[in-house]
Amino acid sequence: MKNEELLHVGSRKSFDTQEIVMLEAQENYTKIHLVSGKIFMSSTTLGKIELRLKGNPYFFRTHRTFLVNLNYVTAYKEKSIEVENNRNVTLSRRRKERFQSIFKSLNS
Repeated sequence: MKNEELLHVGSRKSFDTQEIVMLEAQENYTKIHLVSGKIFMSSTTLGKIELRLKGNPYFFRTHRTFLVNLNYVTAYKEKSIEVENNRNVTLSRRRKERFQSIFKSLNS
């Protein structure tokens, strides 16, 4: 799996989407979790970031709080997904079936 593009947040920050493990909503802010383990805070909402990543098939909204890069999913269970750095994120019931379908197609 590959995804080559930059995600621009704010007026001065941009991130290579390949370096983003997941994004986490915190009210009107978003935590950007990178492969390196670093976490950046952005004043851009998760909804706006999701719109910017709309054309990228590797990012999936698992829950109202999380947007994950499918390249870094290491396991998934009934109600959660594990991503690199041993982080667990919630998988909502109504998004579970779609997640399984997309994840399966990207890994075949």
